[in-house]
Amino acid sequence: SSSSGQITRLDVDLLSPVQAGQAVAAVLPADLQLLEAQAALSQVRLESVRATLEPRFRRDNNEISFLRLRLEWLSERVALASLQAQVGFFEAEYQRILSLGTNVLGVVSTFDLQVAERDLKNSQSQIAEQMILVHELGRSVARMQANQDRLDEEMPLNIQAALEAEERALEALEAQLRPVTLLAPMDGFVSLINRRTGENVQAGEPILTISSGRSNQIIAYLRLPFHHVPEAGQVVEVRSRPLAKGKALSEIVRVGNQLEPVLPELLPRRPNNQLIEYGLPVLVQLPPQLPLVPGELVDIHWVNKP
Repeated sequence: SSSSGQITRLDVDLLSPVQAGQAVAAVLPADLQLLEAQAALSQVRLESVRATLEPRFRRDNNEISFLRLRLEWLSERVALASLQAQVGFFEAEYQRILSLGTNVLGVVSTFDLQVAERDLKNSQSQIAEQMILVHELGRSVARMQANQDRLDEEMPLNIQAALEAEERALEALEAQLRPVTLLAPMDGFVSLINRRTGENVQAGEPILTISSGRSNQIIAYLRLPFHHVPEAGQVVEVRSRPLAKGKALSEIVRVGNQLEPVLPELLPRRPNNQLIEYGLPVLVQLPPQLPLVPGELVDIHWVNKP
């Protein structure tokens, strides 16, 4: 996850194939309850500005109509932000009940699912209507903006500054209400899913794991004792297990400079499997003609034994 927040959408499932750049999940990078509180606070501050301007509205209604329209536009945008914060709760609850309903235990009733679906649709409908209102008010503000230069010059500086500050705060709030879409960084398949829709995550926490469907290198270990350290470019023979898959020549890509623990599955059976054996790691190019899959065990042999 690129930031702390709530998973609002998971577009893939276990073992699903993915391509680089494909959308795999979406995270709402904020605490929805905190955003709703911020929206309510912005509404209170705007109402305070409105109360300050009401006497001037009455004295010179024609000249102040643009300011009233602009203030109304901001208020409706705050209301839209509040609705967008609420719909996240309804969507997460619907997805949670839907996933429980499909469980073999059948722990969720049809009524609970219908209620969650109704709440989600009602909230989405309110947002659609509110977006239309905000759009129309925005167009009206844009039309009147060209004729209000004199009004902006005569408006008290403290009111002008308050409105500009609210606009900046509202833009920041709206940015937090837009989910961040996470893209697959590589071609492959989903090998592990750590988190599901509706769960909260911290920045840097893994949501799912994408593994490559094809390896291009082999990690091998030269066991102690050894009298010769191989070099990059040295030719070796790769033999598959079982041998029916064949064998092929390859070369060493890189040699490590320190001993590392050898994977237990690479070692022969021993009376005491708790002992840790160390070896020198060696990277070998995977021959493309061998039909091997990631994680498969192979044997590496010297072509010309040093």
